[in-house]
Amino acid sequence: MVYRTGWMLAYAATVGLWALLRWPGYQAGPPPPGAPAAEAALLGLGAALVTMLWNGAAGDGRGGRRPWRVPERMAGSLLVALAAGSAWLAADTWTRDAWRPAPWEGVRPVVVTGRLEGAERLAVTAIGDTPVRTRLRVRWPRTMGAGPGQGIPPGAVVQVTGTLRRLRPATNPGGYDDRAAGLRQGYAYELQADGPPRVQVVPGPFSWAGRGLARLRHALEAGLALALPPGPRGVAAALLLDQRQGLSVTARNALAETGLIHALAVSGQHVAMAAALATWTAGRARWLPRRRRAGAMAVVVLYAGLTGGPPSVLRATATFLLAELARALARPVSPLTILVWSGFLQAAWRPLVLLDPGFQLSFAATAGLILLGSPLQRAWRRWWNRYQALVAPVRPRRPGGEHAAPAGLAATRLEPAFPEPALGFLAPLLANPRESVAERRPWLGAGPVPPRAAPGQPQGALVPRGRSRAGTSAAGVTAGCAAASRWATRPPEPPCREGTAGRVRGAFWHVAGWAGDALAVTLAAQLAVLPVQVALFGRAPLLALVANLAVVPVSAVALVAAAAAAGLGATLHALPLPSGWQEPAALLARLAGWPAAASLALMVKTAMVAGRVPGAAGGLAPAAAGCLALATAWILWCLGDGRPAYARRRRPRPLPPLQQLAPAAAGLVAAVALSAWLLRPPAPGIWVAWFLDVGQGDAILVQFPGGRSALVDAGGKALQAESGRYWPGPPPAVADAVGEQVTVPVVRRLLGRGPDLLVVTHGDRDHAGGAGAVIEQLGTQMVWLGGIPGVRLDEALQAAAARRGVPLVRPAAGWRWQPAPGCRVDVLHPQEPGGAAGTGAAAADGARGSGRGGGPAGSENDRSLVLRLDCGGPRLLLTGDLERAGEEELLRRGVDLRAEVLKVSHHGSRGATTAAFLAAVRPRLAVVSAGPNPYGLPHVETLARLQRAGIPVLRTDRLGAVSVRAGPGQRLEVRVMLPGGGDSEASRAFRGS
Repeated sequence: MVYRTGWMLAYAATVGLWALLRWPGYQAGPPPPGAPAAEAALLGLGAALVTMLWNGAAGDGRGGRRPWRVPERMAGSLLVALAAGSAWLAADTWTRDAWRPAPWEGVRPVVVTGRLEGAERLAVTAIGDTPVRTRLRVRWPRTMGAGPGQGIPPGAVVQVTGTLRRLRPATNPGGYDDRAAGLRQGYAYELQADGPPRVQVVPGPFSWAGRGLARLRHALEAGLALALPPGPRGVAAALLLDQRQGLSVTARNALAETGLIHALAVSGQHVAMAAALATWTAGRARWLPRRRRAGAMAVVVLYAGLTGGPPSVLRATATFLLAELARALARPVSPLTILVWSGFLQAAWRPLVLLDPGFQLSFAATAGLILLGSPLQRAWRRWWNRYQALVAPVRPRRPGGEHAAPAGLAATRLEPAFPEPALGFLAPLLANPRESVAERRPWLGAGPVPPRAAPGQPQGALVPRGRSRAGTSAAGVTAGCAAASRWATRPPEPPCREGTAGRVRGAFWHVAGWAGDALAVTLAAQLAVLPVQVALFGRAPLLALVANLAVVPVSAVALVAAAAAAGLGATLHALPLPSGWQEPAALLARLAGWPAAASLALMVKTAMVAGRVPGAAGGLAPAAAGCLALATAWILWCLGDGRPAYARRRRPRPLPPLQQLAPAAAGLVAAVALSAWLLRPPAPGIWVAWFLDVGQGDAILVQFPGGRSALVDAGGKALQAESGRYWPGPPPAVADAVGEQVTVPVVRRLLGRGPDLLVVTHGDRDHAGGAGAVIEQLGTQMVWLGGIPGVRLDEALQAAAARRGVPLVRPAAGWRWQPAPGCRVDVLHPQEPGGAAGTGAAAADGARGSGRGGGPAGSENDRSLVLRLDCGGPRLLLTGDLERAGEEELLRRGVDLRAEVLKVSHHGSRGATTAAFLAAVRPRLAVVSAGPNPYGLPHVETLARLQRAGIPVLRTDRLGAVSVRAGPGQRLEVRVMLPGGGDSEASRAFRGS
């Protein structure tokens, strides 16, 4: 084991240990000076010692101790020590190199010299006049598009002038961590370029490969643009080339929520199809096997280069190349060994790839297929055979007559003489020499089976199964085999006609058997990736097992159709056609792209239908992934079989009894119980408010005792909806990027569903823009709408609520919502509602109370809804964009404004949060929701007023999302995503008396 894969597993384990100990600190900022070489040496010595003790304690496989073989033990220990030390040193050095530009952070301008590795990646050799070896991500000006332009190919040495900015980590729960993704790629900074690069050195002689790949990729993209409309084109580009920039929002959400996003991942299916196409083409060209194999390997490498080399493609490519190399050398190699080798090659090239979500999901799924695919299929077939024998006993095809089987053999199961026909690359997984054809796949029909000849008997003789050939007399064998031979050599008769009912029953058994095999394979992959999915996304796709039966075959058809459409479209686009031939060529490309568009639409709509099924996905706490990992490890220990195919065929392992899997069931129950404990709603008298980081906007999610929740505003940003952005569904009532990409995912991560109450304080885009996405994608039970009626965004939200059948009301001062016993949400402003809207003015839990004199101010901001939350402890005052006039009206009316937590109005504008208003509220804590903006918000005057009043201020633009937990008593606990002004995802506590 040490010489084959043990040292590679030690390498991976050491990278995992480094990530556990150092990753949070190194992700927060530039690491302090250290001695990674000394640490690596000590770790290597420790790994060598552990290996020697393990070899000494382990047996020889036959119940005895291993003999004392010094050379073998020393060599194995040295190999493990080198692997462990190298892994620690590589991971530490990789991350330290990414932080080397720290001294130049914020300096403007700075001149960076380096080699272009891609459209947006630069391998730096010098910053200014100082030699520095690191990597940077380059953000080119918008006028240059996505790349450096000017026809500069990858590999050129260039000089770029710009400003270095540190990548921003995740600022919301479950949000995208740009800094972590950059560190895995080898850079922690982004260079904002001021202009095009200046070429210093022309690429070398091997740059033609990069230029050729870029041209071929652009040609295929042009072919897709010619053959497919915008919606299917984006999905086809993601499926074929791993280009997800134009992927439809509807398609992405539908596939992600149902756990079917892997259908778009470029992985083993794509590599297998590329290799099969190359092999078939070479076979038609009558190439010799060696040239055929070399051609297939070259095509696979070319395809990996076209996709840009994501982890799943590199894994599949490395696996294919290693398997072909082993086949060329006539070396039987276990699929698990090949998988470990492919992972090690990626980790040796890029150490932190082991932390990449795509790498983890891809390798976990492949390992599950290798270890659990065959055992689960065997278990399914055993159960299916028993069930079929009970409910549908097989009738003999020839009930009697001269062609009936001889006596003594009619009721005997006959053993096939030869293994069943080959099934390609699935044969090692499906074959089992101890099961007959009918046992393996009874839905295919037994058919004529080549007889196995007994010793001394002619070919075609049959031997009853379970009876020893050695214990059978020669005369009995001769007579029985002669009768069987005469029966077997009779000309076949037409099959018995059983009518329509028989054909329907046969089709049912066929489809059910195929579905069972497919479910077993899908279950093997899902069991392996479930802990990773829960740890990364906090969700378990429960319907993915069944939905995969429909989506995976359709995705294979869509892949082939998209490849054909891209090839034909690229050819037509490259041909110098006359002007009169261009329209017929475009029509031909559209006709060729119709199968791809139809299959892609079917795939996405299947996922959309699956997503509407109640309980399609369940929310689990990420901490429960540990329990699921232990349960999965136990299942792998009991059922897993990583031996080569020939070993599984010769000596299949018996399936364990169900009682042996009880610890795995206990782990699953523990994961559910732990999730229920961690995700439990607040206790009575406690509320939790999340001030989300939505940029320049407001979005506050409040959770109450009993599980009810309210979302006050949803952020937003104007978005020009592109053609095909929402294919194949209809465009939303309000197209908004922040709502779709930030608010909806974060609310889904925190709640697992939509809020019970959605409050839109007024109709400004930065407050109401994301509300349409919340209504349409998550749903809600009721909508409160403030502001002036009749504005465009106001009408769009009314249309969205009406489309989903959600009651929409315009509350006024005196309204109250009681989400839980002892908790209430009071509307303090405006005095009068803005007008009737929607339906259900007296909808659930809404009650109209009495207000006190005065009238609402006239501006949109001063018509904002002002809410106060109270559960018996600290109170929360939410003011929307209320300005000076609205605050003065509240003070004039004598409204009780006291609250311990204040959401600062209008993002800290100087025209709001006056000294008199602060004196009336008397908060202990203030939260400012703001982002990058050209208005200078929050204004210095407002921050100065808060500071003079002695009120601590938390800003989402510096601290990310802010969580405030109120109670029990008067206690306040604050947790922020970026403590210290935005360094890492962590938390800190604020407690007041």
